[in-house]
Amino acid sequence: MLIKVVNCVSARGTHIPLDTFNYFEDGVDYSCRLHFNEDFEIEANSTLPVPECDYLPGTGRSEFVRGMFVASCIKDEIIGCLDIYGDLVRSGHLFVYTQGQLRRCIIYGRGRWAKTERLGNNHY
Repeated sequence: MLIKVVNCVSARGTHIPLDTFNYFEDGVDYSCRLHFNEDFEIEANSTLPVPECDYLPGTGRSEFVRGMFVASCIKDEIIGCLDIYGDLVRSGHLFVYTQGQLRRCIIYGRGRWAKTERLGNNHY
């Protein structure tokens, strides 16, 4: 699987071009920039392989986790979010990510993009 960043997406779904520093929508100031450490700065926005998929055949798994999202190497798409217990949460469902944070998992763009929507605090 290869990933290339081509733009950013606002909460409303508006595509924001790379290297945009100030884009205002619904009272939110967005910026769309790539952040690389010094070792990778030369490669900038080149298409890079996803190393997680290289190791999965030996483990019998076809998904990997990056951040709070779960992606499928076979389908080449994001399939869900990860809750506080490490369980898969499908798009549209609510989950607790960290103590006190109730979120909704949202996958869109035919599985190419994902976000979570913070809904409030869950009190334990």
